[in-house]
Amino acid sequence: SMGVRSAVGSKTLSYKEVKEGSPVWKWLLDERGLLPETVRKYRVGEQATKDGRSLVVFPYFDSSGNLVRMKFRDIEDKKKQFQLPKIADKGQYVYGAPKLLFGWQVIDEDTSGIALTEGELDAMSAYQNGIKALSVPEGAQRTTNDESSPHDAWIEHDFDAMEQFLDIVLAMDDDEPGNAARDAIIPR
Repeated sequence: SMGVRSAVGSKTLSYKEVKEGSPVWKWLLDERGLLPETVRKYRVGEQATKDGRSLVVFPYFDSSGNLVRMKFRDIEDKKKQFQLPKIADKGQYVYGAPKLLFGWQVIDEDTSGIALTEGELDAMSAYQNGIKALSVPEGAQRTTNDESSPHDAWIEHDFDAMEQFLDIVLAMDDDEPGNAARDAIIPR
């Protein structure tokens, strides 16, 4: 007989935190200007591919501290990136496959203001310059200005958690996608 399938899956995510001296570590510090304590605070990870490429892993924790999404990016080629879990596989995972902000791991209950950046590296750079920051999950994207845009899905996911902030500074790039994202985010 067929087994009963639960509505929520049983899979969880895991990754290896970046090792000091590895190619990803050197890229984060030497090329991207991050400090070791910033890399550790954001709990950045790494993964080697079968063909020997090095991927940085940006772990997405929800505001309760659960690892719910990971973004992988080739350190040599920004175009080679992907996220897990895939939306199609959300039923297999305990936390589904939500789109959410990156950086909740540096936010505590006393944090009253944040910057909202276009990328994980931007959020980490802001942090090491004294500004607590979260990043939108997929950079600035042209949106349709409605609730169904996948690039705005993080707003629904993190809306309640963001109520603790008295100040939210949008730190998007000053280009067309950044301006479009700003115009879509502010009213929401």
